[in-house]
Amino acid sequence: AVCLMNRLWRKSRETSDMEICELDIAAYRGKAIKVQYTTSYVYEAVVSQDAACFGVMFQRTALPKPLSCGFDDVWGSEWLKQPELYGVCVDGQIAGLLEICMENWTQRLRITNLFIEPAYRGRGCATRLLEHARQLAMQRDIRCVLLETQSCNDSAIQCYLRSGFVFLGCDLSVASNQDIQRKNVRIEMGCYL
Repeated sequence: AVCLMNRLWRKSRETSDMEICELDIAAYRGKAIKVQYTTSYVYEAVVSQDAACFGVMFQRTALPKPLSCGFDDVWGSEWLKQPELYGVCVDGQIAGLLEICMENWTQRLRITNLFIEPAYRGRGCATRLLEHARQLAMQRDIRCVLLETQSCNDSAIQCYLRSGFVFLGCDLSVASNQDIQRKNVRIEMGCYL
């Protein structure tokens, strides 16, 4: 019981030391985001199709050796309409950033970028930012918070599942016609409010 209490206290302390603040998106607009991660698991797309039924399932599969993945993006892309940017601060340092954009035509709040500095990963920063997005959506009477990730980003998917996000859909060929074979399928996840 003492060990469990210590873990709970540590987790509570980690999240209570975090502060969320709104940042000026103009100061970040166009700045590069370089996301790098290594995974030991992927969600493999299993596609089934015949005349009566079709669909896709994702099976979490251990890899024979770790896979390094990554992508480049920028903050405040021009295609976003009125993006907002929030930071999570730990001990006075920005540990992670959350970029959101309203989809007024669907009454959804889209998380367009979520980035946690490598030194702060696994400490609850992403969970705290996801909760902040959920709170903003509820205040604005929005019906859903959604985001996209890749089927090879196991740690992110695990975080989203723990935070109450569910599978909404996928795109089996967003980057190439070999996305399934490359184990890099775009997945949409969301949290209904």
